[in-house]
Amino acid sequence: MNLMLSHAITAMRVNERLICRLLQWAVAHSQDPHAFIESVLEAARSDIRRSGDDGSTNSAIATGEALEYLDDLANEMKPRLSKPNCP
Repeated sequence: MNLMLSHAITAMRVNERLICRLLQWAVAHSQDPHAFIESVLEAARSDIRRSGDDGSTNSAIATGEALEYLDDLANEMKPRLSKPNCP
């Protein structure tokens, strides 16, 4: 079980790094980086809300936690938009 959890956490970290790099590239090629990031974040929020709308308590909790995490990432990204480093 611990090995599976370790693999899941590793995969999530890799995905976060890849997404960060892709966002950096997209921001660097965007006419309006702030509007681009806001659009991406709002689309992600919408997707998360839609995917967690099955009426179950577990989905509601997971959706709330995912939205909170996304908001935390958004707050971290705002001051770093002009910097090349990822969190």
